[in-house]
Amino acid sequence: MLFKDLAKPTNLFVIAGLLVVGMVALTGGLKQVDTAEKDLPTAQPSVTATAGPLAVWFKSAKWTDKTLIPLLSLKPGERYLIVSVEVTNQFRLPVGAPVLKESFRIDATNLLDSLGSPATAAKADPVVVRISDSVSGAAMQPGLTMPLALAWKQDAKAAELPKSVTITINSHVWRASSLDGHDFWADSTPALTITLPLTEYT
Repeated sequence: MLFKDLAKPTNLFVIAGLLVVGMVALTGGLKQVDTAEKDLPTAQPSVTATAGPLAVWFKSAKWTDKTLIPLLSLKPGERYLIVSVEVTNQFRLPVGAPVLKESFRIDATNLLDSLGSPATAAKADPVVVRISDSVSGAAMQPGLTMPLALAWKQDAKAAELPKSVTITINSHVWRASSLDGHDFWADSTPALTITLPLTEYT
């Protein structure tokens, strides 16, 4: 009975899948997935970094535990890690605010979302502020260069103040949806990292 059960089509598919996973693990395939982000190219401060569709010039990284503008309000025990950048949309179409936010991730612990709830570094969107008028960053038009502040809220009581911060830039691809055929920004993929010294905003 045991061998008859194993010979069922559904069981054969499961066994075949396990064999494939085993072969991938033996050849190092699983290890490559785990270490992919560790092997990203590294950008240099004050040098423009490109990750489709954006070109980004990283200027500085600051921290503050004071409310600088209403958009970046803080409660006691919170602080912002703020990265100053200049971003250019190199694509022929606009880049929306959600894609802009998803393009940047910070390597930091004890981050908080807009509601003050804990957020992981992989999921924490920055607050994007236009430096020219201190309002939320919206869609970027083709060819436009815009000075921006990328701000991540952190629980200052739980996290030690770092001496530097590492930012990952995610690239996106403009392609057709496999569901309905409409073009959209997709395939968010880590493209490169940059590490900046962190100093107090004064």
